[in-house]
Amino acid sequence: MVIEMLATPALWRWCCCLYLLLALAPARAPAAVTTCQRDREPAVEGSLTSHRLSVDPGTKNGTTCIKGQSCQQVWSMSLERGCSYSIYEAPQVRDCLAGRWVALSGSSQVNVWTVYLANLLATTTPALDARVHHFNIDGVFTELIDVIIEDGEVIYRKVILNHNKVECEMWRSYNDQRARNCETWHRHNAHSVARDATQLPKAFNHINDPAVPRHMPRRTRITYFFAQFWDNVETAVKALEGNSNWNGADLTFVSSLGKWYVNAWYCRPYQWCSTRPEYMMMKGVTEKDLMKTLEHDMLSALDHLERFCTNGRASKLGCSIASMDYCPHMASGIWAKISMPLRRAMQARSTELFRFVDVFKLTRNIVDGCLGGHQPQLSNAWTWQVFLSNICMGRTVLSQGTFAVFDGTCRTEQAQQHCPNLGRDKGFHYLWECAVSSPCLMHAVVPPPELAWKHPTPGIVKVDFALGLSLLKRSSKMVVHSRPWQETSVLLATVLLGAMVACACSQTCSIQRKHHSDHELPSTCEQCEQTALLSREDTCEHDEFPNALEPKPWIVTPTDLAGTNEGPEKYTMDPDSEDEDVKFMGECEPGSASCVVTPGDRFMLGPACVAASLHVAASHFYSQGQLADFPFFDWGFTWVPWFLMLSGFLLTSAQQRLPREETSCQHMVRHLASIYPLYAVSVLLTYVHDRLLGLTLHKWVLVAQAWLLQAFMFDDPRRWSNKGLGLPRWIAEDALQAHCWLFSCLLVYWLAFKCSYQVVSNFTRVCSVLIAMSFLFLLPWLSVLLPWAFSVPSGLDWGHEHIYGKQRTTVDFAVVFLKFNPLCYIHVFWLGMLLSRLRELAMKSQEESPSSCVQFLLHALVPLGYLGLLTIFLSGPAAAWRLPARLSILLPLQAAVLIGFAGIPGYNAPLLARVARPINFIERYSFGIYVMQHLCFDIWPLESVASEYGLYFVFLFWVAVMMVHFVQIPALVAWITIQNADFLNGPRMVGYKHHFFWLLPTAVSGLLLLAMHFDFPGRTDVHNSRFVLPSVYRTSDGHIDLRLPMSEGLHREISDHASRISSDDTSAINDDDQSLINPSFVFSGGSLVIAVHHRSLDIQHSNKSRWIKANLSRRIVTVIEVTRHSRILMGSSSDAKAHGWDDILHTGKAPRIPSLRGWSGLRVNVSSLHPWKDLCIRQRYIEKNHTLVLHRVTGAEDPKLMQVGSESLLAFSSYPPLGTFDCGPDGGRSQMYLAASVVPDDVGATVVGGRLDCEVEGLATKNWIPFEHRGKLYMVYSIVPHVVKEVFRYRERRAVYPCGLSYYSNFPPLLRLQAQQPGVAVRGSAQALFVKDINRTKNLPTPHYLGFMHIVDSGTQRYAHFAYRFSPEPPFDIVQVSTQLELGVLSPQGGGSEFAFLSSAALRNQRICAATSGFENRGLCGTGVTMQHACEVKGCCWVEAKKACFEKVSEPAVIIAYSAGESDTRAMVITLARLDELFDGRPNVSSMNKVQPK
Repeated sequence: MVIEMLATPALWRWCCCLYLLLALAPARAPAAVTTCQRDREPAVEGSLTSHRLSVDPGTKNGTTCIKGQSCQQVWSMSLERGCSYSIYEAPQVRDCLAGRWVALSGSSQVNVWTVYLANLLATTTPALDARVHHFNIDGVFTELIDVIIEDGEVIYRKVILNHNKVECEMWRSYNDQRARNCETWHRHNAHSVARDATQLPKAFNHINDPAVPRHMPRRTRITYFFAQFWDNVETAVKALEGNSNWNGADLTFVSSLGKWYVNAWYCRPYQWCSTRPEYMMMKGVTEKDLMKTLEHDMLSALDHLERFCTNGRASKLGCSIASMDYCPHMASGIWAKISMPLRRAMQARSTELFRFVDVFKLTRNIVDGCLGGHQPQLSNAWTWQVFLSNICMGRTVLSQGTFAVFDGTCRTEQAQQHCPNLGRDKGFHYLWECAVSSPCLMHAVVPPPELAWKHPTPGIVKVDFALGLSLLKRSSKMVVHSRPWQETSVLLATVLLGAMVACACSQTCSIQRKHHSDHELPSTCEQCEQTALLSREDTCEHDEFPNALEPKPWIVTPTDLAGTNEGPEKYTMDPDSEDEDVKFMGECEPGSASCVVTPGDRFMLGPACVAASLHVAASHFYSQGQLADFPFFDWGFTWVPWFLMLSGFLLTSAQQRLPREETSCQHMVRHLASIYPLYAVSVLLTYVHDRLLGLTLHKWVLVAQAWLLQAFMFDDPRRWSNKGLGLPRWIAEDALQAHCWLFSCLLVYWLAFKCSYQVVSNFTRVCSVLIAMSFLFLLPWLSVLLPWAFSVPSGLDWGHEHIYGKQRTTVDFAVVFLKFNPLCYIHVFWLGMLLSRLRELAMKSQEESPSSCVQFLLHALVPLGYLGLLTIFLSGPAAAWRLPARLSILLPLQAAVLIGFAGIPGYNAPLLARVARPINFIERYSFGIYVMQHLCFDIWPLESVASEYGLYFVFLFWVAVMMVHFVQIPALVAWITIQNADFLNGPRMVGYKHHFFWLLPTAVSGLLLLAMHFDFPGRTDVHNSRFVLPSVYRTSDGHIDLRLPMSEGLHREISDHASRISSDDTSAINDDDQSLINPSFVFSGGSLVIAVHHRSLDIQHSNKSRWIKANLSRRIVTVIEVTRHSRILMGSSSDAKAHGWDDILHTGKAPRIPSLRGWSGLRVNVSSLHPWKDLCIRQRYIEKNHTLVLHRVTGAEDPKLMQVGSESLLAFSSYPPLGTFDCGPDGGRSQMYLAASVVPDDVGATVVGGRLDCEVEGLATKNWIPFEHRGKLYMVYSIVPHVVKEVFRYRERRAVYPCGLSYYSNFPPLLRLQAQQPGVAVRGSAQALFVKDINRTKNLPTPHYLGFMHIVDSGTQRYAHFAYRFSPEPPFDIVQVSTQLELGVLSPQGGGSEFAFLSSAALRNQRICAATSGFENRGLCGTGVTMQHACEVKGCCWVEAKKACFEKVSEPAVIIAYSAGESDTRAMVITLARLDELFDGRPNVSSMNKVQPK
């Protein structure tokens, strides 16, 4: 019926008419812009923008600035909600607050707001001045400020200081430095919880002084209550509730805090921030503990505040609960997280009376700097507009102006000019005190209609930190970038593969079943021998095991990492059996005879083995960033020792039931034969794969791995790289299948099994076994106790200094030994043997009645074991517990799982063992899963294993099934057949036949050594890396990514030096300790100048006596000296074209690198001309383990070349040279320096490096973007906000290069990115390029600057790179951001996530084929050319698809240089037109029109 109605023609006609009406209806006019009203969460998200307008003094109307008019800088706040704040000027603020009481609670920033508001209301002299009224805006000593203003005059003022501050002020009259030292000393513990609970109520009680003038309608009272922490806010509210002398006044309350939680956490004793020592990190407080404390205090205070603001004293005007304010250094890390608990809590609580004002977002949108962590007056003014809009609604006449012009000391630069020497020259203690003492008035301006309201730039910058892995994955997997349809295709392919594997295995089983269908069950040893499944030495006592079935070769269970069910017992109770008496455990009745475990029963360990193997694989991929950040995945490595315990358990169980008379060597070979074939195939396949990628391994490592010696074998002594420590180098971390190290351990344990079994079999009592097991359980805890007992550096986490694959120190040697050596895991194998012995001794005889307690315990062991493990796995990442957990501190829980699945003979089978029975057959595949996990990942066609359907793990399982049925089982059957051949069972050969096994590792060794002499396609020059990037990768005709052969440019002197210190026979630049990174180049006409950072790393440990400032004492500490040997290499070429720099896109060949020499002419200053060395040493003291970490850098780093006119300049980062610049209390910080008049041809020419004095907050300054504008040098200081500073006198040789006026702007999509992902930081990269070829930039057809930036995840240290465009005139607004650039990534030498770092960019025309660039209309290259050779002779390009010869055309392109993982220096060359396609075509063009180019 429904289908017939839908098919009615009339219905379709009505739908068509309705569609036409809707399509042709006129568009609705946009709604008028409204004034922001009182709201539970006032609008703050938007962008503050500056305009150049002509303002009528009378009407305050603004009009577009026309040349010749007097114009002013006018500011507007464009909010995403579509409303605008009406501007409250000073007279309106006075009218609004007359007769009202404004109470504020917070630290120094709230103190600044208090002073600003009070001075705004005062008409003659400032109401509050730190100099005159003897207080500091420091957030520590000023505890109360109470001021009453009437008609612009102050009639009452009260300032209460901490008594320690009063004591220190006594010194100031004759020794100002002594006073400052006194303040620093008395800050320590100044606001502990106990002190604030007793002292602050006394200070706050002064609001009740009898001298306070009573309330009058024209009087305004402003009170500041000190609050660093939330418990202080609650004290302030209690004081207000107890006030009686201003009962008649309407009260509003404003609070903002959060910064001091971070300050106190980072602080050290007796520093300026040590006001609450119990919150210090060095006292053992973690970030999680700090956030928990903050949230606890905050929720208690909010409960009190909510009652106070909605039903209490402030219920008429309400309260504004504000987050802390924002400064540029707070873009990421804990600073970005500290406001999140308040934001979450207020989302559920906020009302129009209990408002949440997100000042963090508001001040982040305001494009101005900070004054030592405090807001300038421009920001304070806008913040008060938001507060007042919710207080003054309906109280005063609103102005029509929503734009504002500022008069006075409002901007950061104005404050710095007005307050020289940080305000000290004018008698202030701090810069922000001086700034807020000067008036800053805000005047309303009515905007012109075309600018009445502008919606912020739409969209958000999309970041994918895993995108950089795609190029790496393409090189190893040869796939294209993942698209939505690909995952569906892979799903179908995976299902199809599974069906094919199942059919093939089924067919194989059918053939083999048919082959053995005529065999009868063996009843004697003679029949056993005839089945070719047992050797002549084996015994066959089937009379002891009535349920024993014929062992069938098609169901042979491979020895999963240990021979997972040893002996004939593993073929009993088999699902393939035709014996009617054998039942599934799940089908039996509890208590019946069929449910009772017998000595010959098969262990139900299949699901446990597969789950453990998958968890191990997941942990490996989690460490590579392939899985979600879920701590459960991080603990998978703990199951590797469990397999060792499982091997000992199964071998002992088999030996106890069916003793074998064989030698230790025969025993080892018998088990090796079950695992080696699949292992050997995986090694050979991995070797072929890695050689295709260009990876090479030393022959020593290859041979050792073929013979399963990698866990305890040393490397070739000529390759040891321990810097003279005299320690050998282990090869375990260099192996192809490094995760197969446990097979090397099993080799030793199987060889020694006979001896071990003799010892274990001597245990004849249960209690003795339990005592021995307890000892083995406690043994791994030595890895926890010994570091604590001997005060090992870094405590439990002492091994974190080890870098995977690097062995330079004793710590490296010890960590590798503990991670892989068989001696470190023999206790695990022995524990498995003892478990089996305990099971044998606990076996109940037929005459004994079963114990209900033991039976209940058997049922509970598996759930309790897994529950305990799951609790640990979900508690957080392994972190410092990684090494102890690897050494098996979780043995008790894992042993419970093992014995719980195995059961005890004579008792009912455990419940979960019966549940696992139907799927127990999957145990044979756990070994394949473990071995093939990395190789499957290498051929996995998607870029990540974290797919929506878990496809990778399904794929891994199917591959394991295939490898077991087509490699392992056939190889095992072949081995048994060979062993039972007549010629090997004669009297002379029978004792030696097992030695034929050694032909297999001999053959594998020979194949590996032979393959080393063959060249594989795609070979590269990058060594010692698990993954490498391809030498050349082309995505399109206009886009190519290739390796730069930097080592070819090394001057002989440098190469010889690198070779001498290299510990390997590979290229020095790819050595473990050295690298050439961060290249920078600039083209000038036909010439090229290139610079690169050459560095090596050295780590030394020692115990020394040092003076510790934190404790004011001298003591013996562990000193870790990390030395980074750094220098800059430079070279130049007068003919870049001849070196191939113009033909990269066409030929796909890397250009030649000019000869690179060390830049030796860099000097410290003009007068002394000392070489640029002996730099400040950064130090960090770790209190909990008494470790002093020294970071030493020996030279300049990270060069950035630029050309300003004819001047060659080089900016670089460095620690300050000793004796020239202040190192500071912690040994200095990295800063930016500039060298003028650089002569690349003469690296020894004297050049002076001067510090760029452009920084805003005194933080580490790197990643600035230099560019030229109208013959002047500018630096992009930060991206969010976009701060551009002009550099003065850069052509001179100076020790300091001052910076001029700063230009601030914001790009809303980047602001939204940081709001949604507070853990990311946005930083600059490379140089900015001026682009004026508008024919190639259709998405922005105007001249502009092209810059580059990177977004880094502070948690994973992964980078995402973008290009962006900004306007060609001040304030240099960002107008577009590209989609993410796809740069190849590698893991760094220090270990960690894969990353790339973009270091340089340059514009250079590239010659490309006309046929592939859209210029076919230029015609063919000559006439009659029909052969490729003749075309190339003419210097043209041959297009095979068109069978024609085309001329080469010049196309502008951008050459982007970057370093992948600190080991691979590369360049991405992309045409300007192709790069333009990466921009979305929606520029923020309004900012382009604010200042017209002259």
